[in-house]
Amino acid sequence: MLAPWEQALLEYAHEGINSPAIEHPPHRDPLAVEKGYETFTEVTRHHSRTFTLASGLLPRKKCRAVRALYAFCRTTDDIADRADGDEQTLLTELYAWRHRALSDQAADDDYLFLAWIDTQATYGTQRC
Repeated sequence: MLAPWEQALLEYAHEGINSPAIEHPPHRDPLAVEKGYETFTEVTRHHSRTFTLASGLLPRKKCRAVRALYAFCRTTDDIADRADGDEQTLLTELYAWRHRALSDQAADDDYLFLAWIDTQATYGTQRC
């Protein structure tokens, strides 16, 4: 039996699976997107030196995309791990994160999501 917050989280995940793909993101400042990829690399390096080393063996474009995916998942996990018993706060944070993750819009200084949008546009958003 799932806890109510787990059920809500699964429902949000299923909504994401059925969301439309990001095909053509708006033109973005390449330096801002690059800064996002650098941030993803730092997150990856901080949390997993072996993953950083292994992903460094990939061609540059794929390496950046894999690190973006790792850092995206790591950040999502960190949000879930911050749960201190306050289900509503957790669900609010996860919903806001999910909304940003599924959007093709990001502020010009939202470097992480500019890189995330770029990764999805480059490699598609087909779900497992």
